[in-house]
Formats: sequence, structure tokens, C-alpha cells
Amino acid sequence: MNARSKFAGFLLSSILLFSLAWAASPPPLVAQDIVVSSGIPDNAPQGTVNLNVRVLGKGFKRGAVAKWFVTGTTNPGGVTVNSTAFVSSSELLANITVASDAQTEKKFDIEVMLTSGRTGKGIELFTVTIPDPAITYLETGTAFGGELMVMDADGANKRAVLPGLNVMAYTPSWSPDGSQLVFGSDYQGNGVYVVGVDGTGLRKVVATNKHDIHAVWSPDLAPDGQYKIAFSNWDPGRQDNDLFLVNLDGTGLVNLTQTVGPGEFFPTWSPDGTRIAAKVYRGTSGPESDILVFHLGLDINGEVIITDTTNTTLPGPLKGANVTHPAWAKTQDKIAVVPSGGGISIIDLANLANPVNLNSTGEEPSWSPDDSQIVYRQRNASNKMGIFVINADGSGVHEIAPPTSKTRTPNWPDWRRCCLECATVCAP
Repeated sequence: MNARSKFAGFLLSSILLFSLAWAASPPPLVAQDIVVSSGIPDNAPQGTVNLNVRVLGKGFKRGAVAKWFVTGTTNPGGVTVNSTAFVSSSELLANITVASDAQTEKKFDIEVMLTSGRTGKGIELFTVTIPDPAITYLETGTAFGGELMVMDADGANKRAVLPGLNVMAYTPSWSPDGSQLVFGSDYQGNGVYVVGVDGTGLRKVVATNKHDIHAVWSPDLAPDGQYKIAFSNWDPGRQDNDLFLVNLDGTGLVNLTQTVGPGEFFPTWSPDGTRIAAKVYRGTSGPESDILVFHLGLDINGEVIITDTTNTTLPGPLKGANVTHPAWAKTQDKIAVVPSGGGISIIDLANLANPVNLNSTGEEPSWSPDDSQIVYRQRNASNKMGIFVINADGSGVHEIAPPTSKTRTPNWPDWRRCCLECATVCAP
């Protein structure tokens, strides 16, 4: 074999060996891209605390950290990631808190960073919203009866539900799902009215003899399987105020109490919709009044009737006082009341002899969704009526809605039962 042939054989052998070596040792794998495709849920209202968000995508590893940034910036915009838990290579669980002043004008990107420092980002995957209003109230003045208002639990984002419609309104109350308000008005004649919280769908449910009727929506089904509106209305034939019930569509109107002499005022529903508490005068004209609880059932025709009555104030130290403004707690058998002279006391139906006094000046109470706080009206440091919040143990008093002017003051606050931002389950 000549030299040229030997060289060709050597070259061929070298190429073959190189090919075999390359096949046995493939090049290093390219690292998988980190992709962030979505966040579930993809929005939360300002003030949300400890919300778990599923961050979906691919390429995630243990120790990965999620971050929220206003789109196109490195500004967290008021969204704090409290923790990130690894679920799988395609899912993380991020626990976030949204500040009460978090950015609402722009969307948020969600970024995931691995322990190696590599990152991936999903663009415009999350939105911070203005929270649904938590409290409705009336703003009254000398020039009009009352303007129906809503605001957040901290008093922010005050707005009129029916702007410019300055008609007489009275004691607004939330629907069970928080989408509508019921109130008394003389807008198109005295009656019970409902309106969407966005100001749409205003209509009269049923006519009444007066507008100051204390209408309240049942939080759950009444014994006849209907959501009811209870209200106090003047009955000319009996010459007193009785409690009435009506369905949302205006049917099923019934005089519940049918008394002669003592009048019933300020109805408030138990959480399960089977009882109503109300202020009831002992005599024909007062001034002494008790808070009675009316137990509801059905007669042989299927109509809701009173089957039993409990006097909640007679057994205890409130006996002989003029007790008014009852407000049943949202989740428990406790009723906030206002004895004569003002102040808020709590009656525990399991311990009627020992009501607890919270303060000495408050009136018109309403409980928060979890019963941890009470919103109410009282005079502020300037001796003007404002809306305040107090913890259920009597601590933490603070004003959330001072009067807007010398002639306009807030009153009759009602805290919605449904709390979307704190994940309390809403009724259907």
C-alpha cells in the first residue's frame, strides 16, 4: 500500500471515530424557556389580603419566586407577593396582598424568577380593580330628603347611586347578593323601591302609606321559600305601624303583626331568614319600647305568620328603657340596639340578662359581614354627625364619613352582607 492510500485510510478512520464519539456524547441541552401564561384569578380589588393566585406556564422549578409589576415597569404598583409555593413545572401558587391604593389604571405583568436568576414574564396578566362598595347610607340636607350613597368599608370612593335624583329616601338596605338596594321613598308616590347599586333598574316594588318604612331584605329564604322585604308601614284602619312582608316582584303582601295600639318599627332579619326583630312600643304611644323577636312559620294556606315571640330586653337591665334601632348580626344570634340616650349595646340571645354596652353616643348600627365590626352614626369632634366604625369588642373607634358640608350629613349606614374582597360567601 502506497503512502497516499495509507493517508486516505487514516483520514477515513479518524472521521469514523469522530462521528462515533459525537454520537456517544451529544451537545449540552439548551435550557428550557420560562413561560408565564396566566394568573388565576386574573384580578383583585384594592384592599385584598392574602389572595392565592395560580401562576400557570412552564419551566418552573423549586425555589421559583413570582413578582407583580405594572406593565412595562419594575414598579410593583401596590401588589405585594407574600409567598410563592412550587406546585409543578407548570404551576406556582402565589399569595398576594393588594394595597388599598394599588394601581388601577394599568394592567400588571407577572414575572417568575428561578434560583439560577433566569426569568420569564407574562405581559398584562393581572388587573387591580376598585372594590365593590361595602356600605350604603343616606346623605341628607336642608334642600332635599336624602341622596342614596355607597362607599368602601374605609370610607373611600363615595358616590351617589342616583345622582341628581334628590327625592325623599329612607333607610337603604342591601340585597342578599350585594347587587341592589331597597329603600323607602316618595319618588313616584310613597313606596318600597329597589335599584341596582350601579344606579340602574329603579322601580317601585309596592305602594305604602308613608315613605319612612325601614325596608330590609331577608338574607335567606323565608319559611315560604321566598326572599322577602320586611318594612314598617302605617295602617290607617288600625291607627298604628305594623310590620309587612312582600316579595321582590310585589306579590305576597301581608300584614305580619296586625296589632292595634303598639307600633312596630325598624325590622331586622336573623341570618337564616326565620325570625325578625323589631322595636315595639309597650303602650299606645311610648315612650318605652322593647326589642321583640318574631319567630316565623307558615299557616295552613302557606302564608308566613308569627308562631312565637321573644322579648329580648325585658329580662335584663334594658327593661323600662326606650330601646330602638335593632340590627341583627350577620352570622350569629346577637342584636345591636340603641337604648334611650344613645349608645350601642349588644344583646346575646343566649344571654338576654347581660347586654354589653359598647359606647355611649352611637346610633343606627349595622354589622360587618364577619361581625367583627359595626358601622354607625354619632357626633364627631366638631359636634357634627358622621359615620363611624367600631370593633365588636368596643375598641378601634374611627370616623369614615364626616359630614360633607354644614347642611349635608350622612346617616343610616348599612354594611353589605356579601363581602367579595374578603371571600365571604354571598347568598344567591
